[in-house]
Amino acid sequence: MISQIYRNVTCNQCNEVMEYDVFDSVNVTLNPILKDKVINDELFVLTCPKCGKMFYLSYPFTYNDMDVHYMIRYTNNENVDKQKEEFNTFVNTINSELKSNFKELSYKYRIVNEYERLKEKVRIFDRDLDDRIIELYKYEFIVNGYDKELNNLDDIIFVNVDGSAECVFILFEKDVIDNVRAISFDEMEYTRLEKEYEGVINRFNDFEIDLLWAQKVYNSVNINS
Repeated sequence: MISQIYRNVTCNQCNEVMEYDVFDSVNVTLNPILKDKVINDELFVLTCPKCGKMFYLSYPFTYNDMDVHYMIRYTNNENVDKQKEEFNTFVNTINSELKSNFKELSYKYRIVNEYERLKEKVRIFDRDLDDRIIELYKYEFIVNGYDKELNNLDDIIFVNVDGSAECVFILFEKDVIDNVRAISFDEMEYTRLEKEYEGVINRFNDFEIDLLWAQKVYNSVNINS
């Protein structure tokens, strides 16, 4: 299902008034073409037909993949607490009142407030990986293997290498001229983490799976060990 409305925006360069689609929810199983539009940012780019200026739109929506069994709410930092509460109510309704097969399918529900995080989750789930293990992978790399001051690390994102099945982590560093570098994704390391945190990660059930979540899980296992 696609829940779609229309809004207007005025070009601040030529004053042209444009109408654009707002997708409150995107089901990429029923509408596969929208998946590429999300990943390639096409769904959120508007070009003024008069002067050609490009606008990058950003609004909350829900991304649903019924084949891979996951749903992601992108909050866009707008009324985040309210959206979290509404999403939690929605998930509880699905799993209880509706008595649907979502629970049996082990549907995954996530909330992200950055568009790159949404796309990262899609890449992870589409490769049949656990985003919780991926975040723990990142966190252990930062704690144990990062060879610079931690405050120099601006971000770390899981990506696919174009044209291949290879995956890497892209590191973005602050105050560095060549501030982007890649480290290989090691499947053996991923498997080690799966085994090490088995039986632990389910105690930290949350819709927000990020480095802060990984820090809590890591500390629960390592601080007093």
